[in-house]
Amino acid sequence: MLRWLVRRGVLRRGHGRLLSKLPGVWGGEVLEVQTDAGRMTLPVGESSSVGLLLHGRPVHEWRETLLVIEIARRESVLIDIGAHYGWYSVAMAGASPSSEVLAFEPDPATFRFLSTNLARFPHASAYAAALGASDGETTTLWRAPSRDLSSTTRRVGEPVQVSLRSLDRICTERGICPDFIKCDVEGSELEVLRGATTILASRHPPIWMLEVSRQFLSEAGHSDPDRDLRDMLFELSGGGEFWTQEQDGRPLRIESLDDVCGGNNIFFVPPTRKESFAVAALALERRVR
Repeated sequence: MLRWLVRRGVLRRGHGRLLSKLPGVWGGEVLEVQTDAGRMTLPVGESSSVGLLLHGRPVHEWRETLLVIEIARRESVLIDIGAHYGWYSVAMAGASPSSEVLAFEPDPATFRFLSTNLARFPHASAYAAALGASDGETTTLWRAPSRDLSSTTRRVGEPVQVSLRSLDRICTERGICPDFIKCDVEGSELEVLRGATTILASRHPPIWMLEVSRQFLSEAGHSDPDRDLRDMLFELSGGGEFWTQEQDGRPLRIESLDDVCGGNNIFFVPPTRKESFAVAALALERRVR
């Protein structure tokens, strides 16, 4: 009933979030719900679950989701770094049954939901690990009160020891070359890129969707995060383009991170991926008209 009231607009934004915190309103601590990406199991008391529980999608990232789905339909190896409960992983796996989907989430408490949500997809795999510049070690994950803000570089909560892997080593072990990578690691993005230099410098480097927060990157110790990010991506990949999305979801090429239209997500498109990205972008434009 609560979800119905929110989706019909009877309860406006903010009221549903408040009611979702009332004890017993959902009938349990864990709930399996139907989302726009498919059925997902979610913890009721976690603030980052509210959008999926009430609206069936993350309200603040619906544009990115639509574009990621269009990209996934045309690619073979899809990677979700900082997968959380698996929204993007589930969306990609559902959109591309013939692809290989790899999802990484370091927090053990969060990983169990990711693993459950991907279990129905035989072509998807979940890994309980953080990704960074080195491989085969452990690192500290700072578990934030809202689990989608946890970080390995920013002290935002209680410390938890987790496994650390590098994307280059994982791809070598599996013999894969990723086509698309979504990376949301709350300030640790450059550490992930340092562990993916071989992939970035390959003949056909992947498209990236990166959540970029200057505040988080600065807190992680980067004095000029825009320059550091651009230098690493462009130098290793032989150039490329940054894209954002307009309010209606249509992709828009940008020259600077200052031009991001909304949110913190940008798409980096290497030269060899321009055509495939353009096809996905056109499909999305037709969808949102």
